[in-house]
This record gives sequence, structure tokens and C-alpha cells, in this order.
Amino acid sequence: MSDRLSLGVIYCLTHYEGGVEAAAKEFRAALEVKHTAVVTEVLGLLACHFADDGRTEGYAKTGPVAVAKFELGEDPILRQREVATLSGVVEGDRLDELLQPP
Repeated sequence: MSDRLSLGVIYCLTHYEGGVEAAAKEFRAALEVKHTAVVTEVLGLLACHFADDGRTEGYAKTGPVAVAKFELGEDPILRQREVATLSGVVEGDRLDELLQPP
């Protein structure tokens, strides 16, 4: 996942009207309509790049790392702090329930 794409995902989730919880509700509603397969695929990609999965914690995934590198450059200490915050955005509120495999 590219740095800019990761940043776009985080930006959209954090700036969505109503926040991450409202975005999670929209995803849940989208699972009930004809594009269920596409929404499921998107949620799988979010989980793959941002969420804990039993083998790797979310902060170590490519999504938060890419955003932190884009925003903060190569400083490992600043990046580590930002990465922990960013992985919590995707897993936060109710979106984490959607990212769990069925």
C-alpha cells in the first residue's frame, strides 16, 4: 500500500462526518446491499494493512507505517509514536468488528 493511499484511508476515516464509528455503520449497511463482495474485499484490505491479525499487531502493518513515513519522514522514534496512533484509528470504535474475518 502506497504512503499516499494509506494517508488517504486514514484521512477519510478520521474526517468522515460522525467519525470512525459513523464510517463503520456505513460499511455495515453496505454489507447488506448488492455490492457485498466488494465491501467485504475492501474491509479485508483495511484489515490486511492496518489491523491486528494474531501474527502481527496493527502498528507494525504496512498502512500505519506508510502514513507515518509520509507525514514524518524517516525518524524512527517519531514514526513509532504516530504508527501506534494510526493503527488505533482503524481498529478504534466499531470498525474493528468489521475487520474481523467471518
